Amino acid sequence: MQRALPEKMRDALQWAEPFSGVCFRNVTLKFANFRDILSAKGSFLAGRRFNFKGAFEVLYLSCDLHTCLEKTTSSLQRDGFETAITLPRLVIGIEVNLQRMLNLTDGTLRRRLGITSRMLTAPNWVKAQNVDNKEAFTQQLGRLAREAGFEAILVPSSVTRGKNLDIFPDRLLPGSSLKIINRHLLPLPKHGSQTT
Repeated sequence: MQRALPEKMRDALQWAEPFSGVCFRNVTLKFANFRDILSAKGSFLAGRRFNFKGAFEVLYLSCDLHTCLEKTTSSLQRDGFETAITLPRLVIGIEVNLQRMLNLTDGTLRRRLGITSRMLTAPNWVKAQNVDNKEAFTQQLGRLAREAGFEAILVPSSVTRGKNLDIFPDRLLPGSSLKIINRHLLPLPKHGSQTT
């Protein structure tokens, strides 16, 4: 009998990997400040590939600068924006150290879970969420990984040959960290001086 994905995901915790490296994020100037630069509230409100809107937050990062820029451009075009109109934007580097990452770029692990790389990059999440009001497969996968205790998932990019690291901020373990490179160069928030 085929085991259900939630059970497979719980079992996958034994193959959790640490992650240590620099990732990238591209934000509008509105959020380019001490307090908001790592906010994932936008993903909570609108939903994205690995989280249904209103369910939980995901901090979407890319593992290289090229993928970060291409991902932003693709998302803007999908949402009907002309890229130039959204500029200027700010790209930041983040030193990421995690203890429990689900590496979905690993073919062996994907086979254990019964999923393919195509299932991770298919664009159907937009229609599933915004038209059908249903959780897409990728959103289910993100939810199950978070519920199983993973801090993040490493996934293939849907627009380049690169990788994305999608972090569940409320699941970060003691000792895990996100450190903004050159954070001291960021301005204070425009409304008040509260910092993260």
